Amino acid sequence: NQTIENLINHKSIRKFLDVPISTQFLKLLVTAGQSAAIQFFQAVTIIRVTDQEKRQKLASIAGNQEQVRSAAEFFIFCAD
Repeated sequence: NQTIENLINHKSIRKFLDVPISTQFLKLLVTAGQSAAIQFFQAVTIIRVTDQEKRQKLASIAGNQEQVRSAAEFFIFCAD
C-alpha cells in the first residue's frame, strides 16, 4: 500500500536553505496542516513565529535545536 510505504520511507531533513517561502506556498502549507487528521484530535491551531527573539527562546526551550532558529519558517501546532 502506497500510504504505508510513504510512512516507512519518511525522512526528516533538518538543513535549510536561506530562501524565503512564497506567500502562496505558506497558505498551502497551513491549509494542509489544518486539513490533516492527527491522532486523537482533528482541530489544530497553527501559529507562525516570525519574531527572531522569540525563535531564539523557543530554540533554547526545544533543546537548542538550530533548525528552530534557521528554518525559513517556524510553526507551532496546538491541539484545540
